[in-house]
Amino acid sequence: FLIVINKGLIEGRTLSIKKSRKDIASSDESSRYLIKTKGTKPLICLGLNPSVANDTQSDLTILRVETYAEINDYDSIAMINLYPLRSTNPNNLPLEKDDEIYIKNLSTIKNLI
Repeated sequence: FLIVINKGLIEGRTLSIKKSRKDIASSDESSRYLIKTKGTKPLICLGLNPSVANDTQSDLTILRVETYAEINDYDSIAMINLYPLRSTNPNNLPLEKDDEIYIKNLSTIKNLI
């Protein structure tokens, strides 16, 4: 599904669920396998690839997911991606997958669900 949230709902809003954000990323931060917050009723989202968000910095996608979750009474989020390589533009992703990060990504998704 696609989350469409007006930017006006995000700007100036303090989200309670983002306070506990944690990520699982490669040591060089070039790949992110999971970003989540702690709770018992998570909204699980699947994206194409991660952008710049981590446990201390948001991006527009994570802000929209957290906003949607909070508005709809979820107490946490878990964001996974089809491919874990960070890129602000999916068109810049390589055409060939990196087996090492691909396998770690599948393992992370399996452990989440």
